[in-house]
Amino acid sequence: MKQASGMDVMFLCGETPSWHMHVCSLLVLDPSTAPGGLDAEHLPKLMAERLALAPQFGWKVREVPLGLGRPVFIEDPDFNMVDHFHHARLRAPGGRAELGEVVGDLAGRKLDRGRPLWEVWTLEGLAGGLIAVMTKVHHALIDGVSAVDLAGVLMDVSPRPRQVELPPLAPIERAPSSMALLGREAALGLAAPVRMARYGEQLARKGVVLGRGLLGHTSAGLPCQAPSTSFNRRLSPHRSVSFIDVPVADATRVKNAFGVKMNDVVLALVAGTLRRYLQAGGALPDRALIAQVPVSLRTDANRAEVKTLVGTMFASLATDLDDPVERLLAIHRSTEAAKEMYHRFASKGQMSVADVLSPAVVRAFAWAYSRLEAWVPPIFNLIVSDIPGPTFDLYMAGARVVGAYPLGPLIYGSGLNATAFSLGTRLNFGFLACTEQVRDPWLIADGVPLALEELIEAASPSAEICDDEA
Repeated sequence: MKQASGMDVMFLCGETPSWHMHVCSLLVLDPSTAPGGLDAEHLPKLMAERLALAPQFGWKVREVPLGLGRPVFIEDPDFNMVDHFHHARLRAPGGRAELGEVVGDLAGRKLDRGRPLWEVWTLEGLAGGLIAVMTKVHHALIDGVSAVDLAGVLMDVSPRPRQVELPPLAPIERAPSSMALLGREAALGLAAPVRMARYGEQLARKGVVLGRGLLGHTSAGLPCQAPSTSFNRRLSPHRSVSFIDVPVADATRVKNAFGVKMNDVVLALVAGTLRRYLQAGGALPDRALIAQVPVSLRTDANRAEVKTLVGTMFASLATDLDDPVERLLAIHRSTEAAKEMYHRFASKGQMSVADVLSPAVVRAFAWAYSRLEAWVPPIFNLIVSDIPGPTFDLYMAGARVVGAYPLGPLIYGSGLNATAFSLGTRLNFGFLACTEQVRDPWLIADGVPLALEELIEAASPSAEICDDEA
């Protein structure tokens, strides 16, 4: 049995019919590289064998009665790996629009809380004989860095799959009774006043940091300072998906030419395409969009821990600036200031509100906020993540991964999530949107190469190209 962390309680108990707290990924595979070929039946078998190396995929959530304590993860006595694998076929002609349609529909369906919180879909019918694999894993089980580590379990560095040694089967731990869980929480509750005092002290210290930032006119983005946009309304359960990839070498050239970080380039590409998208609809705000940017808290010491280890900073996307270079440099200044502010915040403590409030209160807050989204000023406009991946090709069951598109969740009235993942020579962008808020997510995806082209043209031809990644 494992108790959920405070952050994981936010994801588990903050889930509503419209806030889906699962993380999706879409892999596109070329089966022509697989020795002996690859079919839809063989692929789930290999994945099931590899997932046995990750025991958390056999855990299910057990709630404490009346939401009086944090949920726990227990081993599912009825766990059957096969039940989590599904199959679908795209409608003709099997292009990216048809693939995005199916993935968006699947992303809009909540995971079954009665079973371990994950599922895998094998999608056939893609043009060119390609095969797609979509995964859905609850955020309480995985974050960006641990997802990359999981990819290392599922994938190989050559077309010939490596042999894995499965761990011996261990006896299933007996699930605790409701009374045992309540008794455990009663004992833990004795320390509640101490936790409340610590959390109050942290809030006070962080308030001082925030106040100094406001008075100092920091260039960092700040929560609740975001302008209202067409994708900042009440969320529905419906999701739509788009994706695109660009050369890593081109993004690296821009990074080196202007002396910024790769994360700044990713933010600038998202900013460039959103500016074009909103401008085309006559809905570009005068103020810059604000992005929530997840920050990994994983270190060598906690890398293997099964829980979400993510912090948050806010950055301006400088969408009020017309010049793409000025926009990139403004984003760089904002992220540098945001990092400084984030580290000041982190130095004051890392407790979350779920560390001091009961899950029932967290659930009530999420329910109330999700119904007030249309009237509450946006906390931020969208989430933008950048996950660095390997610089070499990866293979699944011998099939080369030709596309890897992460799709993060939508929360707090933000109807758009953009996530970038580098793999081999390509920088892959996945966009998850609320269907009612974003009229055509492909317009946003297709604007990424245009935004990169603007920055490439502005880069000095004599700029030194180097291979270091920030």
